[in-house]
Amino acid sequence: MTYYGGKELSASFRTVRGNTIRIAEEIPDDKYDFRATPDTRTIGRTLAHIALIPSLAFHIHGNKIDDIKQVNFSLADAPSRRRRGPTAGQGANHRLS
Repeated sequence: MTYYGGKELSASFRTVRGNTIRIAEEIPDDKYDFRATPDTRTIGRTLAHIALIPSLAFHIHGNKIDDIKQVNFSLADAPSRRRRGPTAGQGANHRLS
């Protein structure tokens, strides 16, 4: 197994981020609501999900959360945030914001 140091991990992260942004910019605005099947995320929601992953890691490590069940991933309580992509709802022990 290959182990990555901080420099290699950072370089890989920047490469993936750059490729994701490049692909997202190539998708026409009117296609962001496309779903491959009715039970999947739209392209826009998928990109928002990808964009929030680093924030989730920062939130978990920054708040020293040791049980992922403490984080509320539901959108049910956050209708005003739906426009901006998936975020945690109210009532969680630890809210993503």
